[in-house]
Amino acid sequence: YIYGISMGGFGVFSILAKEPGKFAAAYAICGGSDVKAANQLLQTPLWIFHGDADDIVPVRLSREVYQEMIRLGGTKVKYTEYPGVKHNSWENVAQEKSLPSWLFAQHNKK
Repeated sequence: YIYGISMGGFGVFSILAKEPGKFAAAYAICGGSDVKAANQLLQTPLWIFHGDADDIVPVRLSREVYQEMIRLGGTKVKYTEYPGVKHNSWENVAQEKSLPSWLFAQHNKK
C-alpha cells in the first residue's frame, strides 16, 4: 500500500505510473498527475481525494486524471472531492470511515 499528501500525492501518481500493479492499493490526497499517465494508473486500485477550493494544488490535477482513467475504462479508481475545502483536505480524509476497509480489501496478486 502507498499513500501521499500534497507533494507526496504527486509521488503516489508517479510511482504508480512507473510501477503498475506493484502495490495492492493506493490513495492520494491533494496531489495530482498529468492525464497522460492515466493508462499506467489503471492497474492499481486508487482513491483520489481533493478539496475543490484548494489554493495550493489545483483540483483539476486530480479531477482530470480521474476523468481520464474512467474514460479509459478504469474500474479500480474512486474519487472524492470535498466542496469548499482548501489544501487541508487530509483533515476530511481522516474522517473517511470506509477508507481503511476499502484499502485493506485490496490485495496484490503478485
